Amino acid sequence: MTNTRGIKLTGVCVTAFGPTGPVVATTSSGLYTIGGLVPGRYRVQFSAGCGTSGLRTQWWQHAATRSKATVLRITPGLNWAMINATMHG
Repeated sequence: MTNTRGIKLTGVCVTAFGPTGPVVATTSSGLYTIGGLVPGRYRVQFSAGCGTSGLRTQWWQHAATRSKATVLRITPGLNWAMINATMHG
């Protein structure tokens, strides 16, 4: 997770919205992990509020709204990587 100047961000809320409700992780050193997701469809949101402020909320793949966000399909044994964002103030 970085800002527009490439600086790694901490305290960004990363929320996976899926079949069992939202699951939240917080970035540390620009990285995060969300574990324990059940199989299903998820949309990932990046926002301020978990230790940082002044950033605009966005969804994975630069979507402005949840309905336009790219859907991730989680299946047993599958690990997604590089679900990332460049945050704007």
